[in-house]
Amino acid sequence: TWPWPSRLIGRVISTAWALHYIHRKLNLLHWRWPRFVLLRDSWRRFLTVGLPATGTMIVLPLSGALLTRILAGFGDPAVAAWGSGGRVDMFAFMILMAMGSVLLPFVSQNEGAGRHDRSRRGVNWALRFGLLYAALVGAAVVLAAPHLARIFSADPAVLRPLTSYLRIIGACYPAVAVAIMCYHGLMGLDRPLVAMWLTLVRNLGIYVPLAWLGSRWLGVPGVLWGVFAGAWFSALMAWLIYRHYEHRARPDAVSTSPA
Repeated sequence: TWPWPSRLIGRVISTAWALHYIHRKLNLLHWRWPRFVLLRDSWRRFLTVGLPATGTMIVLPLSGALLTRILAGFGDPAVAAWGSGGRVDMFAFMILMAMGSVLLPFVSQNEGAGRHDRSRRGVNWALRFGLLYAALVGAAVVLAAPHLARIFSADPAVLRPLTSYLRIIGACYPAVAVAIMCYHGLMGLDRPLVAMWLTLVRNLGIYVPLAWLGSRWLGVPGVLWGVFAGAWFSALMAWLIYRHYEHRARPDAVSTSPA
């Protein structure tokens, strides 16, 4: 009846297998305790990326909780619709998140090898694919919104806000695709703090305030339109910030002072 033993056993087995593979097959894990200087430098390099990534992971559920709190003022059906719509979003964004996870090491590797041209082409193609994919999936969600809503509930009180959610939020899927690719591109350019602040401003500085203002004016639809406006504004902001740092990373962008 309790799910945690099976999860614990699964985690233990998968972790043991991963450690065995890393140690025996890849020879990347050694049990010798390193010198403190090497350990300190290694931890510093890891934490340079790890701490901003941790901050990003904290911001996302925090903004989600605040948005849920705003919708809770409109009753359980609004909260149920928000949660059900989020399940559709998770399924729709799986491909985009996977591509973003691949884009990060791709950009890092090519930037480290001095192949800025290849890194830039990879990000451009990822953005094109993301926009096309998100536009197609978003259009499908918008058109099939009433049918998708009936999968989650037959209650008319839930169907109305859920259908509105799918139609409004589905129309901003391309904006989310741009934000995802630009975030991982910034991480690949070794700008984890910029990526973290971008996520922080997008979620807590744009999404939540616009959703709150929309709720004051239009109720539940206002919350959705606030998220819609915030998504497109954030996409434009992410694109401009990424292009700024991408341009600074070009070799020809380094100006030399006259003798």
